[in-house]
Amino acid sequence: MKFVPTLIIALAAILNPILSAEEVSFHELKPMMVVPKDVVLKNDFSKEEDWDKTKIRPVQETQWKVADGLLHGTESTKEYQAQKPDHNGASPMLDIPVTPYHYLATFSVRFIGGKENKNNPQIQFGHHIGTMRLLPGGSEILADHEAVKVAAAPDFKLVDNQWYHVMVEVKGDEILVQFANGPVFYAKHPSLAEVPKSGKKYLGFVGNPEGGVIQIDELNMWTVEETEKKEWAETRAKLPVFEHVDAKPGKKKKEPKQK
Repeated sequence: MKFVPTLIIALAAILNPILSAEEVSFHELKPMMVVPKDVVLKNDFSKEEDWDKTKIRPVQETQWKVADGLLHGTESTKEYQAQKPDHNGASPMLDIPVTPYHYLATFSVRFIGGKENKNNPQIQFGHHIGTMRLLPGGSEILADHEAVKVAAAPDFKLVDNQWYHVMVEVKGDEILVQFANGPVFYAKHPSLAEVPKSGKKYLGFVGNPEGGVIQIDELNMWTVEETEKKEWAETRAKLPVFEHVDAKPGKKKKEPKQK
């Protein structure tokens, strides 16, 4: 099957690991594609009462709490997991129900411990719509229910217990993800514009199973203007091309439902 090319650029700074939440932050990043408009979410987790579970929602009974100025997530209880064969919260999971269809988001995140596997940790741009896997063997973005690899950075490897400071831009069928002191991923695919049954393309996070922990700080989100930045076409044209790869050979691709 022929796939539309997408793009990815890895900055030279990828060679310098991010050491702590204090030394480097997403504040150094600037939007490349979208123009931010109205604040949807702004939370530094400095106070437990600032955590609104209607805006930041644990998934599958996973356990989350605010402590030490961070949002901490762990797996569901063993009792809950024993009641269900799957979708039982064996990995910490979180989503953002207030995520707009088009948006800009910034956050700091780190993934700690748990069992290494080929799927997690993840940053999700809509459940099974756009999935970024941050793995010890490299990082990638998948689309169309993880059937198509639309971006990859083999040298950007997950480091346990390391802070990652991230800016995410989502506009229709385009996603751009910047890491402070790290790579920039750009992906474009028709399925990224898909509207799920929920009507929302939630930003979300998934950690490792068997004792994995997620910590999040400085979680912010904005709506964006209808028109992209005026220099976006020029910026996009300068990015090198990544050819899409069939991640699930033989799987029938469906036509996405557009918004």
